[in-house]
Amino acid sequence: MARVALFTSLPPGTTRIVNGQDFGPAYQRACIDSWIAAGFDVVSLNPESEIAQLRKYDFPISYLASPNPRPQIVEFLAEACRCPTDLIGIINADCLLLSYPAFVQGIVSGARDGLVMVERVNIDPSSLLPTGQSCLGFDARAVSVLMPSSSTRRMRRG
Repeated sequence: MARVALFTSLPPGTTRIVNGQDFGPAYQRACIDSWIAAGFDVVSLNPESEIAQLRKYDFPISYLASPNPRPQIVEFLAEACRCPTDLIGIINADCLLLSYPAFVQGIVSGARDGLVMVERVNIDPSSLLPTGQSCLGFDARAVSVLMPSSSTRRMRRG
């Protein structure tokens, strides 16, 4: 499989309430573990102050410092330009990848020739089952993007 760097911006604290109990840190670790299990190298863009807070969780990822309190998409693309991997992706920090290797291989294969966008599936916090409700389009909170890293090198800021 092609090497893929998956960019995100982890929050310094994650809250995930299920049946009245907060599983935030465990859920964040599960998300990260799912990305790594899919074969992705994970990079989080955060302000220095957040990186210091995140290091206490000992997540097996790399961090890059952002000068902004919330990293901007142009920062993700700039870092992607410098990335030595074949493909890059951008994923929301709270997206868990289910363990379907054929699906992951399909999106990686598709990304070799262009841009692949994946919409999240809403999960009910009580039952942990899909709700069947759409995320109502593509926005920054509902999409993961995968593309050749060479594509980002051809993009121009402006």
